[in-house]
Amino acid sequence: MQKKNRADRENASLNSLKEKIEKQKRVVERQIARDKARGSLFDHKGNLNITARNIKQVKAYLKDLDSGKVPKTRTTATVRTWKKKVANLESSIKSNKKTRISKSAQSLIDSGKVKQWAKKPNTYFISGLKKTALELQSDGTFKHSPRYYGPATHEHAARVANFIKTGNL
Repeated sequence: MQKKNRADRENASLNSLKEKIEKQKRVVERQIARDKARGSLFDHKGNLNITARNIKQVKAYLKDLDSGKVPKTRTTATVRTWKKKVANLESSIKSNKKTRISKSAQSLIDSGKVKQWAKKPNTYFISGLKKTALELQSDGTFKHSPRYYGPATHEHAARVANFIKTGNL
């Protein structure tokens, strides 16, 4: 009786190890797909990656979609959404180029304490603070972003205001 139980236990452990191996294979396949997608226009989920760096390629791809050179794999509503996003990104890039950046804002950018977001060029994330961003205003100064505000405390708001003025966290 005991030999059968031992055989069952060994069988169960072998099956669980096989399941773990299969799970790891799926994880590796997903990671490979993500790595392949990194350099292309699409992210690992198949969505169009619209950033300031690849806007020319995105526009060319959308033009090819319209002319029929590339087979449509998405609905027309999705393509329309992509076109709106490209138009919004282009307008924000254009307005960002017109903006004259103040000396204090430029010093923050040059020091590397803030990093420009590729999808919205007038938004800069503060290095060292999670989910906290500054928006470049039309007068060239920074303002605390209402969307990426960070923790909603008075201390945090004061810390960000001090950072905008002095550049120190």
